Amino acid sequence: QLRSVLHATDEDQAHNHLSITSQTLQFNFASSYTIDIIEFNELFEACARHPHSSLDHCAECSSRLMQATALYRGEFLQGMFVNDSESLEEWMLWRRQQFQQHQLLALHALASWFEQQADYKQAQSYAQRQLEIDSLREDAYQQMMRTLALE
Repeated sequence: QLRSVLHATDEDQAHNHLSITSQTLQFNFASSYTIDIIEFNELFEACARHPHSSLDHCAECSSRLMQATALYRGEFLQGMFVNDSESLEEWMLWRRQQFQQHQLLALHALASWFEQQADYKQAQSYAQRQLEIDSLREDAYQQMMRTLALE
């Protein structure tokens, strides 16, 4: 199932980016492939460690967040399932929620950053992306309305 979701072939196995047995799955970090979610986390965590008073006031972190949000393509492991693996399903749900929350935080910070830079179109774009993920996100509506009024 995993090979079909990841579009992995036997040839991919020969390149050693995945090691799959009936009991284990491992990614070969020495391979030429990367994992977008790891890059996303590294960028997000670099912002969390960076000394600043507010994420939405830091040009360096805004640049990192733009890179991170570009990597987010929707639900983590969307379409992936393993028969009779409740613990894996719970873990995937937890990770999906975590990544989604990080994406929403990043988009909110970017909308605020661009609003402060008086780039209202960009701010609106990041507010809109929040609403595409969570149509009930009140902060995003406030950002959108504020930037439309300022435009």
